[in-house]
Order: sequence, then C-alpha cells, then structure tokens
Amino acid sequence: MNQHNRDIEGIRIIISSELRLNIVKVLNEKGPLNIGSLSSNLNKSRQLIKHHISILEKSNIIMQRNYGSLKVYELTEFGKRLLAKIQDEKMKKENEKKLSFGRFYRISIIIALSLIPMVLATVKFGLEKTHPFWIIGGFIISLLVYHILNKIWK
Repeated sequence: MNQHNRDIEGIRIIISSELRLNIVKVLNEKGPLNIGSLSSNLNKSRQLIKHHISILEKSNIIMQRNYGSLKVYELTEFGKRLLAKIQDEKMKKENEKKLSFGRFYRISIIIALSLIPMVLATVKFGLEKTHPFWIIGGFIISLLVYHILNKIWK
C-alpha cells in the first residue's frame, strides 16, 4: 500500500468514530496517557477506550509504551501527521464557509445598492406613467453601479 492510500485509510479509521478522533486529540494535547487517564478525560468506560485503542494501535496511529507495570499510549509520528491533515482540512472548510458567507453578504449589498436608481425612478414616475425612459435609465445606472461596486469590492 503506498503512502497516500495508507494516509487515507488512517484518516478514515480516525474520523469514522468521534471517540477515536477524541482519543487522538487528547493524546496530541496531553501526551502519553494510560487507559484510566484517557477514560476520565473523555468520560467513557475503560472497556470502550480499550476497544478503540486497539483499533488505533493496529493501524499504527498510536503505540503502547511500558513503564514498569504502567502501560501508556501515545501518538506515533504517523498519527501526528494524520491529525495535522485532519485539522488542516477542517480549517480549510471553516475558512471556505466564512468566505462564502462574505461573498454572499458582499453580493447582497452590491445588488441592493445597484437597485436604488431603478427604484427611485419607479417611485418618482410609477410604472403606469408614460416615462419608461426614466425606468430604463434607472436600470442602466443600476447595472453600472453594480459593475463598479463589484470591481471595487473584489
């Protein structure tokens, strides 16, 4: 299995379970911990933590170290790299959401401002009066304002 496929499989293993993702995050933040510490940090049973630890260990995302009779678990370099990729992707998605909202807000303002001349022409002369050129002129000015504001706010 090449490195890219191995990374994808590792990421899938981590993100397919919220608890596994949380285990990886806690180990990244706090360093090596034993089952009891992980259990209390995540407020989950020791058995449940052991189950997910074994899955992460088989995938070489975490490893066990023995200090006498104490067994602690820590992230491998592979696990750290995978967590960094997951967090980078999450940041990208959050930034895309912010940018998309910003674009929507900007376009909404541009459209609202560009419609003002047309609305003013319509209010002043009404649609039923015989002054269609004012309304058409307002529409043309609206388009110009839209394009100018769009260029300015890019």
